[in-house]
Amino acid sequence: MTPLLKKPSLDPDVYKNYRPVSNLNFLSKVLEKVVASQINDHLAKNNIHEPFQSAYRQGHSTETALLRVHNDVIRAIGEQKVMLLVLLDLSAAFDTVNHQSLLTALQELGVSEVALQWLQSYLTCRKQVINVKGTYSKGKEVTCGVPQGSVLGPILFNIYTSSLGRLLHSAVPQYHMYADDTSFYICVKPELYTEAADQIATCVSLVNKWMGKYELKMNDEKTEFIVISSKQTANKVTPTPLMFGNIQICPLSSVRSLGVTTSMPQWRTMSTKSAERPTCS
Repeated sequence: MTPLLKKPSLDPDVYKNYRPVSNLNFLSKVLEKVVASQINDHLAKNNIHEPFQSAYRQGHSTETALLRVHNDVIRAIGEQKVMLLVLLDLSAAFDTVNHQSLLTALQELGVSEVALQWLQSYLTCRKQVINVKGTYSKGKEVTCGVPQGSVLGPILFNIYTSSLGRLLHSAVPQYHMYADDTSFYICVKPELYTEAADQIATCVSLVNKWMGKYELKMNDEKTEFIVISSKQTANKVTPTPLMFGNIQICPLSSVRSLGVTTSMPQWRTMSTKSAERPTCS
């Protein structure tokens, strides 16, 4: 495994700024492509794909994910509504996948016993060695997670998090997922802002509990919240923090999703000079 810096601008001395990319041999990747093709065919034929998961699916991409959310933003503004949008951030999502929970999810999707045995052998008893500038660490067994840089890893992660889609479907009107990038939102008239904010906060709390059950972790510091509207509608709303438990997520003037930045200049007074998360009183 080779650790790669997520962004050139990040501090190379901070370990969490690295992405652990697995270097797999050619034969492994060829075999994974065969298995991935069979899994995708099974999901497509039985219509059991998560409908609002755009990652690693034919005909779906970051573009289609962004277009859907953008279309909903335009509609909300045209209808003189406000959109309350939350962008979830997960910490080391691919690295903390529980193998047994993943195999259970695959079984529930109708994967046969023989295929499950193969997938169990693929996931378990793996060892990894860290390569940093030609220096190798001692091998250590990998007890959780799916390999980043593999063909199967992203598909297995999507299956692992498919129940999150069902949770969001029951908790909020609209959501969209792209691998571990998840957004959910509510569009309401200004006078219903308070009720919508409470509903969004409840959804965040439910998602946080789901994360704990599936051994994933929501990054509270990087999970973002923004209120989007027209200038006229903005005058009728005062954005307030989302509260769940002892955690509060403050509304920002600018958020970034899948490489695209969304800004609301009229909320600029709520953020600090440095584009960091503002302090809530």
